[in-house]
Amino acid sequence: MGELDQTAKQILAQETPAATNRACRWEPPRELPLGAEVHPDGAIRVLHPDKLRTLPAPWSALLGLAAVVELKMPGDHTDHEAWVRARSRQVIWDQVELLALKRDAREAAQREGRPTQPVTLPPHADLVFVAPHLPDWIGAHSELILCGDGVWRVGGAGVRALWVAANDLPLHDALLPFLQVRSGRRRVEFIQWLVSKDELPGWFGRWMEAVKMDPADKELFDTTRHDTPDDGPWATPEQVRNHFIRQVPELRQKLLDLARREGRQEGHKEGHKEGRQHSLRHLFGLRLQRPLTETEATLLQRRAEELGPDHLDELVLNSTAEELEAWLTTSSPVP
Repeated sequence: MGELDQTAKQILAQETPAATNRACRWEPPRELPLGAEVHPDGAIRVLHPDKLRTLPAPWSALLGLAAVVELKMPGDHTDHEAWVRARSRQVIWDQVELLALKRDAREAAQREGRPTQPVTLPPHADLVFVAPHLPDWIGAHSELILCGDGVWRVGGAGVRALWVAANDLPLHDALLPFLQVRSGRRRVEFIQWLVSKDELPGWFGRWMEAVKMDPADKELFDTTRHDTPDDGPWATPEQVRNHFIRQVPELRQKLLDLARREGRQEGHKEGHKEGRQHSLRHLFGLRLQRPLTETEATLLQRRAEELGPDHLDELVLNSTAEELEAWLTTSSPVP
């Protein structure tokens, strides 16, 4: 499982309650006793169906009390085989739900000393398949019914299968869990929209570090820049970050604000000076994707006193992780 896939699921889990006004919650996938990797990315449990009616699709298009979710990030397979596997997981999820309900009913009856009552399965789970685009093959394969901008019911009326094309979704707070799947210029628009808010969500730094550029996105890079990814099909996290900062200049300050906010939250019990140092350590740790060693933290504190924390903030955004690590292991001053 890739880092971006894992981060995407964490974002979906974190944002779903707020996006639906607490009408839904995210659930991790059940372990399916089939001896194979057939479990979905997770599921959404509908707690208050009435609240979903006023929300944009796919929320308002859900028919059941649960939804099996498949997230296909840019570069993932979205062919017919991927769709069939997702539909199979949807069916298996329903059966696992029924087995769990029967088991719970049986155990409750045994505890209470009464006969076990028949168990009926609630309305079957929907499938919410989220990808950047709606591929051409699916229109020739199945009937498509448009449920809302970027959302299609696949297979005809009443079929519990939704394809969500994130690039075609409107920029709406309720759709934030799905907008993270956007690609190309639509991804840039998503970031611009997030930056326009008062503050970035707490997961944004992790998401930025996990995002890759697939080959279809390479045209977005300015080929005259030295950091153009021409060595392979994928851009590095530093290239992606620098690309988005060039596309959305306001992102630089928002990333700094986010790192400082996270650092302040972790060091809120410390004094002002100590809290600022904690925030700076957190910012460096975020870029290095690991905690600083005691030696590195001591050197960072000394250089912050010599150069000022604002200078080091800029250094973090203008350096690669490898350059920062080398800088933290040498006694030479910052240029």
